[in-house]
Amino acid sequence: MRVTTAFKRLLALDAVNVTAVEFGPSMIVVSVALRRRRLECPHCDYSTRWGYDTRPVPSRWRTSNGGARARRSMMGLVTDHATVRRWVAGYELAWRTTRTDGLAALFTADATYLHSPYEQPVVGLHAIRQMWDEDRDGADEIFTLATEVLAIEGDTAVVRAEVRYGDPIRQEYRDVWILRLTDDGRCAWFEEWPYWPGRPYSARDDAPIV
Repeated sequence: MRVTTAFKRLLALDAVNVTAVEFGPSMIVVSVALRRRRLECPHCDYSTRWGYDTRPVPSRWRTSNGGARARRSMMGLVTDHATVRRWVAGYELAWRTTRTDGLAALFTADATYLHSPYEQPVVGLHAIRQMWDEDRDGADEIFTLATEVLAIEGDTAVVRAEVRYGDPIRQEYRDVWILRLTDDGRCAWFEEWPYWPGRPYSARDDAPIV
């Protein structure tokens, strides 16, 4: 399968053809060509004969005329399910990959990472890379990850994750991730709300703090 065809299917782009795919160090640029005389918004009834969204309001889509590059509207950043799913897939791939070079495509240079709401944040890509290797047993660590995008509002997404480690399973977590994505699809804020078997649901049932 050609790369352009694969990306057209992956991005679920309607009314355009993917003409080129460029891989950069921190992002992927997809060039498209219009197939229709009118553009139709996939999220509302709006349509236009222009080659891009001309409304002075926050927009989920914007493409330039002819065959220029697709990009998010700078009038108001709004992420979508496809973008979040791609980020989550990249997160899992990075966890299964030796070294941490791929994290630059997932997190911004000044990103904040919280293991839980009450933990001290890990701030900056360098610190996240160090934490990444400390937290995992290695790129060959055995685990399964199932995720579901629960909600999206503006640049923020909520994802439910279920992780099982080992074969046979030695530990499992049910987790909620809160992501804030930038206009290039990288994460500026990552916050986890993990829960696991045997953890009390109330602080009253937990061991007393000494």
